[in-house]
Amino acid sequence: MNNENIHHTVLILAVIAICFTGIFNHDLWTPDEPRVAAISLEMERNGNIVIPHLAGQPFIEKPPLYFAVAAGFIRIAGPVIGNTESIRLVSALFGLGTLIITFFLARRLSDNLCALSAVLVLATMAGFIDNFHRIRVDPALSFFVVAATGSFAEAYFAGRPWFLPLAGLSLAGAFLSKGLIGPLLVAIPWGGMFFLWLTQEKASAVKNDLFLRQHLICAIVFVFFSGLWIILMRISGGQELWHEWFWVNHVGRLSGIASEKGHMHPGKYLYYFKTISSYTMPWLPLIFIWFVSVCKQFLTQKHISKENIFLLVWAGGTILLLSLSVTKRSVYLTPALPAFAIICSAALHKGSPQWFKAYVVSWLVFCAGIMALLSTLPLTDALWMGIIPCQMASFLQKAGLGNIISATGLITCICLIIKRREGFSAVSSITIATALLCISIFTGTVKAVDLEKSMQETVTEFYAQIPADQRPRVAGLDFSETMRAYFYYYCNWSVPQIRDPDRLRKIIAGIDPEYDSIIVPYKRLAQLERVTPLYRTIGESHPSKINRKRKTYWVKGN
Repeated sequence: MNNENIHHTVLILAVIAICFTGIFNHDLWTPDEPRVAAISLEMERNGNIVIPHLAGQPFIEKPPLYFAVAAGFIRIAGPVIGNTESIRLVSALFGLGTLIITFFLARRLSDNLCALSAVLVLATMAGFIDNFHRIRVDPALSFFVVAATGSFAEAYFAGRPWFLPLAGLSLAGAFLSKGLIGPLLVAIPWGGMFFLWLTQEKASAVKNDLFLRQHLICAIVFVFFSGLWIILMRISGGQELWHEWFWVNHVGRLSGIASEKGHMHPGKYLYYFKTISSYTMPWLPLIFIWFVSVCKQFLTQKHISKENIFLLVWAGGTILLLSLSVTKRSVYLTPALPAFAIICSAALHKGSPQWFKAYVVSWLVFCAGIMALLSTLPLTDALWMGIIPCQMASFLQKAGLGNIISATGLITCICLIIKRREGFSAVSSITIATALLCISIFTGTVKAVDLEKSMQETVTEFYAQIPADQRPRVAGLDFSETMRAYFYYYCNWSVPQIRDPDRLRKIIAGIDPEYDSIIVPYKRLAQLERVTPLYRTIGESHPSKINRKRKTYWVKGN
């Protein structure tokens, strides 16, 4: 094996390490993980893969594909590695699949070297690392969006129309992952490719007939799998669930009518430019370099290559679509990250300006500084003791694998800075430094944070305070989805919810026919006191200091 092959192997191993490090060593983290994990676990238990449920109630905001896959992993791998780890593994595998398809798509647009660079860039983007290590439906959406885009690219750019049925299947996967937004996100790059295909010289009649048939099969495959779920959901869920799914979660979110769903940012059309800045780090400068080069090419040559047109339509169109929607959230940009990764790769291989070399060194220095801090935490405890919570401090005081990896990363970064003129490209240097930084954080700091952030011990201890024979007569006061998920996931308890003030008053007065006590979250305590101050606390949770607002009370009437 020559030096180049060894070099590439090291980089690929670094990418794999990024994908799978940190998915097995921490509990469910808010805001999304408790809800998605509880829905997946309930689907595994009840076997209903048509309508997802959260703590006994239908949860129709998202179609069932991610939950169904996660339920399968819980059944197969849960007894071996644990339920939480099994579900998070699903996101990591979707991430690995996204990287693989991005490689083939970038290779179709350019060459193997550009494709490898696109994978390295994508794997070390902050947005990729964050979202593909979390239990969310967005990793599945991103995978199917890039799979559909890659299949269409094979058809339009390589003249291989037999990929169109696969595009239809991937399109259905995008829909079944997150609803109508999936096909819309695919429609943008497809539109760019279809336009370029139409503007090319007319092909033979036989080829056109083949494309027509394959497009028809693509549409049939998409309609069949997507329509099958819609029909089953409509039959088993009824008109009310259909209204909730289509009008509230799709039309309502897009237009801003469904304000109770949250994440509403009307008029903030520049919202995603901030997200791009954070999600594409440390590669953001390359996006500017590529954009400037495309503009210069157009001004001087009055021409833009079809690959650049495609990337402009994909990246720019996605930002435009998401910006026009009233509902906005950083995670929604995740499916477009492969486009930005290919853009960055193209910029690298066209030649970067001199200042970018200085940027590479500054990034290496930044990574070295962070890893120097992480590697010496046990030696500098006198400086930060008393500043952070006790459990975190106790963990960070002890030297462990995270400190060793941080020290190794520090030495590696120093070597890369010194030897930056000896064959280490910008993409290799940034990839290795970023990978070591992420791995050191996942193996050390993340576990320390989890000691304070995890709610498993708090919820189970609170649950144990309520005698088993009294639990059927206990209700909850307007729990959040996260709190409902915690009780179901950790205690297998679907707590019935009370929202009516009159019903609440009857429970505290002891005259309700079903319930004689109620669980009150910290955020609902004022709501309880407005209805009636005549209650007594008979149990409460004791979360850590940083989770004080998650305190929970079990109360009865006086």
